[in-house]
Amino acid sequence: ILTKDTLYKFTDLSYLFSNASNLETIPNIDISKATNTSYMFYECPKLSNVPEIDTSNVVNMKYMFAGSYNYNNSSLKNIPFLNTTNCSNFDGFVQYCKNLQSFPKIDTSNGISMNSMFSYCESLIKIPELDTRNVTNASQMFYYCKKLEHIPELDFSNITPFSNMFGD
Repeated sequence: ILTKDTLYKFTDLSYLFSNASNLETIPNIDISKATNTSYMFYECPKLSNVPEIDTSNVVNMKYMFAGSYNYNNSSLKNIPFLNTTNCSNFDGFVQYCKNLQSFPKIDTSNGISMNSMFSYCESLIKIPELDTRNVTNASQMFYYCKKLEHIPELDFSNITPFSNMFGD
């Protein structure tokens, strides 16, 4: 049985709270053994509070906090610090978090794919420094980030698809 007290045993937490339309806050949970948190909070439109969670073993954070065109995560305004040292897939990480205002500095040194990572984050003004030297895909990374004023210097020397990185 999956409970707050047994969650720590699982490595694949993909889709765990996906489409939880009434989820407003995440309880303090132990996900320290998780390696896959893709789509974990996907399409949770009322989610507004995310506590610090141990993501030190996570390799795949694909669409972890993302919404969608019809169900954007409009209540989420801040992402807490997350240990992303081992993560290689950041595709759509906060896509469609239309009211996201701040984003913490995270370790992206092992990141390979950042496709649509911040796309449709319409309220995001700046992003922290990101280590992108190993990234090979950054298509639509900042697509439709209408208020984005500052992007730090990024190393995109290994990127092959560059399509619509800043389009709107």
